[in-house]
Formats: sequence, C-alpha cells, structure tokens
Amino acid sequence: MAKCKEGVRMASRVKDVIKQFEQLAPKEYAEKWDNVGLMLGSIDSNVQKILVTLDVTLHVVNEAIEKGIDLIIAHHNPMFNPLANITLDNPQGKLITKLIKSEINLYCAHTNLDSCPGGVNDILADLLELTDVKVLDKSSQVNTFDQNVGLGRVGILPQETSLLEFIKQVKAALNIDSLRYVGNLDTKIKKVSLCGGSAASLINDAINIGADVFLTGDLKFHEAQDAENLGICLIDAGHFATEVPVVKKVAAYLQNSFSELEIIESKINTEPFKFI
Repeated sequence: MAKCKEGVRMASRVKDVIKQFEQLAPKEYAEKWDNVGLMLGSIDSNVQKILVTLDVTLHVVNEAIEKGIDLIIAHHNPMFNPLANITLDNPQGKLITKLIKSEINLYCAHTNLDSCPGGVNDILADLLELTDVKVLDKSSQVNTFDQNVGLGRVGILPQETSLLEFIKQVKAALNIDSLRYVGNLDTKIKKVSLCGGSAASLINDAINIGADVFLTGDLKFHEAQDAENLGICLIDAGHFATEVPVVKKVAAYLQNSFSELEIIESKINTEPFKFI
C-alpha cells in the first residue's frame, strides 16, 4: 500500500481495497442468489478517491465523475440481474457506459454486508440501543459457522416501552419523519427483531423467536395483514432509511484502513419516494 509523501495522496490498487473491505464483509457471507464483488473495472487499477454509496444511480455516477472518483463501493448492485444488452436507450445502459468511459471501478457488497458483524443489521440494532443482539435468520448461516453472521437481528430494549414510543425512537434513530406500522400503539415492546432493506420473508422468524415487533422496509399489503392476524407488530421504515446508515460505517472503516486515500460519502439521496 502506497504511503503519503509531502501531503500528496498516493494511490493504492483496487485489489488492495477489495482485500481490506472483505475483511469486514467477506464474499462468502453473501446469499447464494446474490451477485457481489467487482462489477466493473480492473483489480489492478489505481485508486486515490473512493465514493461510498447505498445505490448507484445516474445522479450518483455524475457525482463520482465530478469528484474524480476512481472506485465506487455500493450496497445495491445496479447490475443485479443478467443483462441482455447495454444500450443508451435505457438508464442502466447509460449508467454502465458512463462508468466505463470515465474509467470508474464499481464494487458491490449486498447480503454479505447485511449479514456480517458490524454490517447493516448490527448498525441498525446499535442505533436502536438493543442489547443481547443475536442473528435472526439461522438459515442464512449456510456459508459460515460463525453464529454472529446471518440475516436480520433480534435484541432487547433497555426498558419496555409502548409501540408508539418505540416508533418515535425509530424515527429519531433513522432521521425520518414518517413510517408505516401495524399493531396497537399501546402494545408493550421489549423484544425487537429487525432486518434492513426488504425482509418480509423473515416475519415468521420474528414470530418464532417471540419478538414483539419486526422492523424492516418494503412491506406489502397482504404481508401486513398476515402479521396483524398473527399478532406481531410491524414497522416499515423504508428500504433506504433502514440501510443508509451503513454508508457512514463503510466510509469510516475504509478511511481508517487507507489514510492515504480520500474516502467520500455520497451526498445523493437515492430514496425515490417523497412524503407529504
């Protein structure tokens, strides 16, 4: 790894950054269906500036170009599904073409960053001040014997509270003004289950471990009805809000690991929904 001399930032290589980043979120922690790793670029490319973002949109790519970024590290992969073609007639084609023309490398860490210790879900649990935190979905530990790795978390609030007061706590922790919920606002909340992003598939896991509430995003109408009938409270705080705190964590981790590089948190809010 290159050292700084006389205040000039020296370059590392993409493979150096990947090696260090995967100490935090190893690729083997990703779910089998996931697509993680280096999506565009070369492991031997030089890196001086890294942009950390939740999503890769055209606005984020333009931000990267304006700031002279060499490597984008993102949570959501814009090429998650197989590509039939790359044309300038659609946003995805424009995005990929811009990245290639600008020689910007792209690395994505999705469910491995969700599942790893210190990742998306541990950050969410910390923000809510949960104690005795454990992995919620044991079936997601298929690629590791580490009991601290897996999707979702479950933990205990320091003090029992009402659903209404817990909702206020969630809003404050995630810096949001509104959210959706299922349940009676007077319900007592002590055991909290959660999974950042879109994780309605874990509602039954939350019920099975006796959680009072399950926090996630992107809940559908019938999923909410089923949970209501099964007697568990739900909070849908949004996909973006439940995952974006990881950006700051990843940026800090990389800056601590590569003091000679410039690590930048994206300033683009990629939440597509507007609330009134």
